[in-house]
Amino acid sequence: MQFQSLAMLNLYDNKINVLPKEIGRLSSLLELDLGINRLKSFPEPILRSTTLQKLILSTNQISALPDVIGNLKSLRELDLSFFFRFPIDQINYFN
Repeated sequence: MQFQSLAMLNLYDNKINVLPKEIGRLSSLLELDLGINRLKSFPEPILRSTTLQKLILSTNQISALPDVIGNLKSLRELDLSFFFRFPIDQINYFN
């Protein structure tokens, strides 16, 4: 895969339904903006990231976070604003 040194990827407002699995192979990715898309589930390919620090998932249709979100050890900022069906009890994942 190309773009191995890509640090920031902005896919904001692109009507994306599913994130390609190749995104998980971007070994230098620090920031990923998936805001205002059509994602209905958490994009599983990014769960393999060891470098991701900022993830923007605002204004999507995701209804739950995966149990393994805590595996994103480098993650410092997670934007879940304007979710349509995000239950408040999901906050427990970050305790």
